[in-house]
Amino acid sequence: MDKLQRIPWQGSSRLSLGLLFGVIAISAAIIITSLMLVIDQGRSLAQPNDPHSLWKGYNLQHNIRRLDAMLQQPTPEAQVLTQLRVLQSQITLLNMNTPFEYMPVLGAQARQDLLALQQQVKGWVTAMSTGDTAPVLDEIRRKLPDSLQSIHRMMNVIENANTNRNDEHRQHMLAYFDHLTWLLLGLAVGGSLLVGYLLMFILRLRRLRNHLEETNHSLERRVEERTRELSILASMDMLTGLYNRRTFIERTNHWLAQHDDGGAVLMLDLDHFKQINDNYGHQAGDKALKYVARLMKEQLRDKGLFGRMGGEEFAILLFAVDEQQALATAEALRLGISQLQCRFDDVLIPLSASVGIALRESDRHIDPLLARADKALYRAKHEGRNRVVA
Repeated sequence: MDKLQRIPWQGSSRLSLGLLFGVIAISAAIIITSLMLVIDQGRSLAQPNDPHSLWKGYNLQHNIRRLDAMLQQPTPEAQVLTQLRVLQSQITLLNMNTPFEYMPVLGAQARQDLLALQQQVKGWVTAMSTGDTAPVLDEIRRKLPDSLQSIHRMMNVIENANTNRNDEHRQHMLAYFDHLTWLLLGLAVGGSLLVGYLLMFILRLRRLRNHLEETNHSLERRVEERTRELSILASMDMLTGLYNRRTFIERTNHWLAQHDDGGAVLMLDLDHFKQINDNYGHQAGDKALKYVARLMKEQLRDKGLFGRMGGEEFAILLFAVDEQQALATAEALRLGISQLQCRFDDVLIPLSASVGIALRESDRHIDPLLARADKALYRAKHEGRNRVVA
């Protein structure tokens, strides 16, 4: 009788125990599966965003600079027209993609600027395809630097917005994994059967958190490096390390507007530079330009601003000098160039330069000074080269 009464109890106990272990096993499987999915999803979400609009903008900047470089030297009109068509297609693609992702950050003015630039390039393409190209090329030379500045500012805003969004995303992920870590610790205390699994995933989460922090720091460093690179690309001549034409003009105009104490503008042109390229090759010409740029940095470091205007032509703004000081500085520079030991393939390349000087009168803008210095440079070349003319 006792045996018959114990059988139902034993069966119920075994059934309950089996159900308990079954629930624990199912719960463990669900927790482990969920944790694996969360970690894999977190790893994929932690990757930096790579928006197409950002790279389209960088390509657009590069091609505008390329068009600007083409216009600074004799270039077949067909190549200029081809480059304009490339710009037209890139601006169209940027207009199609950018508004949906970045217009809330850029504002309505950026949309208007993009549309205006698109219409402007379209007009240039049509005019060059059907009419006289000389006025069109002059208009492009005038307006292209402003377009490049507008796109440069827009890309800075887009890049900063993209960086801020990635930073916010990573902060949310880091906070989420911190909370999840404490939850796993609680589960480890409450269920001894799952302690081993929980500790394993906690360690994985900790490693992933460290990985996220390292990725975040690495991204910040890349953004800083990219910002510095963009600033250098926008302001410097990459061959000589001097200011490019646009930056030199901007900084000179700024100085002229802020100062009244004299000054002079020098135009310097290497003599017979085409013969150097023809006789020794373009690499030799590039080396000669670098030698001249290094000499200018050594002699004029604290005396003014200087930059490469294009080809073998350089421009110099001397601070607060009179006529005698300007002549002495220009003559010392001319003499230094003539004494340069420029060697290429064991051949000593003779160098000389002609310099034209324009003294500042009441000028507040560099254009009239450049025009007068250019006329003086023309006289120096006409009178035999390798001389200074004011």
